[in-house]
Amino acid sequence: MSVGTGLAPAEGVRARLHPVRLFDSLTAAANGIGSLWFFGIMLLVCADITGRTVFLAPIRGVTEIVAHSVAAVVFLGLAHTLRAGRFTRADLALEALGTTKPAARSFYEAVYALGGCAISFAMLSGLTPELVNAWENNEIVGVPGYFTFTVWPFRLILVFGWPSPTPAPSPRRARAAPPPRPS
Repeated sequence: MSVGTGLAPAEGVRARLHPVRLFDSLTAAANGIGSLWFFGIMLLVCADITGRTVFLAPIRGVTEIVAHSVAAVVFLGLAHTLRAGRFTRADLALEALGTTKPAARSFYEAVYALGGCAISFAMLSGLTPELVNAWENNEIVGVPGYFTFTVWPFRLILVFGWPSPTPAPSPRRARAAPPPRPS
């Protein structure tokens, strides 16, 4: 038995390699990378402001970097946010419905999940051709000779970051509704 897990070593490896746990680990890692990236963006913007005001020398390309980074950071953290049940939505009506009519709440949750799948498919259908176009044409952003960077890595993050929440319902939504209150 492994110390602290209560599992034999082979069972512990299988448990860690379970697709849901692996997916959770990947989304948590992507969210962490996005958080660090956002922190880096904040430092870059502060350095640019300081350079502009104190030294009269802005950092080249900050506007372009920030514009592309914001979308990438959001897409990196989206799957983990949904998986953790921290996505902003109006739950007040669903909570009330769940206490009186759990089947109706489950129906609305299923409609919500199907809508999310449809939106994910539409986004993937729109983003994939943009990624292919950026890759094939070696699309750049910026002013040649001053500051440029290729766009396809950012588009790649959008393509692989957006559909990842589709198969991952939130554990909060998957739990059973509380029993009805006695009258």
